[in-house]
Amino acid sequence: MLNQGVHPTTVTFNVLLDELCKTRKMGEANKLYKVMILRGVQPNTYTCNIFMDGYCLLERIHDVKKLFVSMASRGCTPSVVSYNILINRYCKRKKIDNAMNLNREMISKGIRPADVTYNTLLIGLFITMSPEIAARSRRTSLVRATIRRCLRAPLVREGRRSRRRPEQFGDNSGIGRRLRRWATG
Repeated sequence: MLNQGVHPTTVTFNVLLDELCKTRKMGEANKLYKVMILRGVQPNTYTCNIFMDGYCLLERIHDVKKLFVSMASRGCTPSVVSYNILINRYCKRKKIDNAMNLNREMISKGIRPADVTYNTLLIGLFITMSPEIAARSRRTSLVRATIRRCLRAPLVREGRRSRRRPEQFGDNSGIGRRLRRWATG
């Protein structure tokens, strides 16, 4: 590529970095990132998201948070995808309060949550649902709005139209019906 006078761009590096991070080769990805910087190619938000995903695969949450916080100093603005990566990790670690706080931060910064954001938060609520959290969450309008929005998501609507039984959606406990009643009541 270089022999033919074609110089790699941010997109070129991102493709390579994405493959290295998805295959959990973070050491090699970091080396390539340094080459990218030495060649004067500027990383973008997508580059940071690639690394955040890679660190999540290795359960290195501290590195994900550190990268997320340092994005601005790298000339990158966190996007809804950046927030979703961290929200997803918090939900998988059953830290729903951290995920909800991050969602609030995102909204306060003018970044509109996507359907993926709401679906991830709903799954996090399902995972962590306990009487204490349910009681505390009942007073939280954001949780109620999150649940309402998720219940209108395409997957749920598709399930209602096709009249599938709740257990086909992994809802053997009836929590989906209870949340639906609670969120709309």
